[in-house]
Amino acid sequence: MKHALLIILALLPATLHADDDYRIELLGNVDSSQFPEVGVKFRILDKKGEPARELPKADIVIIEDGKEVLRIKPKVLRDVPSSAMLILDTSGSMARQEKMAEAQRASRFFLDKLDPRTSCGMVLFHHQAYAKFPLQLDRKPLLQAISDAEASGGTAYLDAIQTSLEMLGEQSRQERHALVVMTDGRDVNSTAKLDEVIQLARQRETPIHTIGLGEAGKHQPVRTMLVLDKSGSMLDRGKISSLKKAATRYIDLLPERGAETSLITFSSVVSSAEEFSADKARLRRKVQAIQPSGDTAIYDGLWEALETMNAARVSQQGPAPREALILLTDGLDNRSRHQPDEIVERAKQDNVRIFTLGLGTGREVDTRVLSGLAQETGGQFFHVESQDRLTDVFEELSIALHDDGIDEQSLQKLAAATNGQYYHVREIDKLQTAFEKLAATVENTHSIKFTSQRARHDGTARGIEIRLGDLSTLQTNYATHGLLTPQSHSGLYLVGLVLLVALILIPAWTSRMGIAR
Repeated sequence: MKHALLIILALLPATLHADDDYRIELLGNVDSSQFPEVGVKFRILDKKGEPARELPKADIVIIEDGKEVLRIKPKVLRDVPSSAMLILDTSGSMARQEKMAEAQRASRFFLDKLDPRTSCGMVLFHHQAYAKFPLQLDRKPLLQAISDAEASGGTAYLDAIQTSLEMLGEQSRQERHALVVMTDGRDVNSTAKLDEVIQLARQRETPIHTIGLGEAGKHQPVRTMLVLDKSGSMLDRGKISSLKKAATRYIDLLPERGAETSLITFSSVVSSAEEFSADKARLRRKVQAIQPSGDTAIYDGLWEALETMNAARVSQQGPAPREALILLTDGLDNRSRHQPDEIVERAKQDNVRIFTLGLGTGREVDTRVLSGLAQETGGQFFHVESQDRLTDVFEELSIALHDDGIDEQSLQKLAAATNGQYYHVREIDKLQTAFEKLAATVENTHSIKFTSQRARHDGTARGIEIRLGDLSTLQTNYATHGLLTPQSHSGLYLVGLVLLVALILIPAWTSRMGIAR
């Protein structure tokens, strides 16, 4: 054959134990992409199967095809610089169940457990990466930022990971480096894509270790309707500006996938709702176009919203979404044909939760009715006496409605595709244990490169042994890209030979058949 054929051998590593106290674990496949330079990444485990905190006093020996190609003293292995970049979730959902306080304690513990010679950096994130600390030996700025962090906003861990990798640049190739990511929710705000982040991490040769805090999300789609008061009283004290800012914030925090919304406005009359959409720009324009005037028809607005929900449900394709109405009003109903009891009955029948926001004092809004609408339908009532707090409430609602748990599949993929580890921590009091294990993992991940003694690209398999003195031996294999030869794979070689002969004979046979005709 004139063209070289690519041969890929996927051979499982086998570990031999001379002593149960230590075991070598191969991370990923043997890297022969820069052949004849070959790379192996591994870590040393103790008798419990955890990364060994202390390395044994034994040489690391690399053997290829029965011949020693590299020997490394334990001190040399330990002295290779290590660094860790901590990526910590401070989104609004972290405020629940003391998660933020426990994450702060566990993060401080993680930094304390690392060797003082280990460089540390950090990125804090919510709906964006907002606090960025490059690698440094001084951990005081990081510890202070952790203590000062407050839970707010959405979740964008992919953007935070991408930011961290870009901060590292190419330096991670020269050290034992790792990213440690902790989050309690699915990514709803990143512009970076999962596969793009993985590709960048591989280019940087940087493992990503992930911790998912809480229960795994069900990824059920969510459909919401904003029911907004645009009566003339919303012109008072700049309330309409606060409404537009808050509703826009809600829209900005919508996940890129699995979420759609629409909005209805009401005064003396109720506007017609547009179809549900995930187009944030279009939704923002509709919010900004609101012009207050007229009286207040709260219950007619809610009824129209329920009708719109029902129409969308009838034409629904795919999984049924979770549905909710978000009502904001600053006054008392004085125009509706419908009554609160009708709204509650219809919402319960359709399984739609109603979240109500009363903007103003107890004399300006009917807190009893608004609270009843929410409680009877499984929603929540917010009495917002100060319009300055309106944006925070809408932000909280967007997070609560759309962030239903960790995206375990993505966190597992991030770790597996970059030779990292994934930890699912359901109970917050176990978070510190996960960080302790990762501290040991970061400092016990070793990358070694050697030059093959057989530098020809002949496509044959090469056997490798990694020996930890006489304590443990790991056996694995790799193959180079090369010409198909009888030695590289006899079965493939024979098949290729038959095909080649056929390609030679077919034209001659076709020509003879043409002459015979």
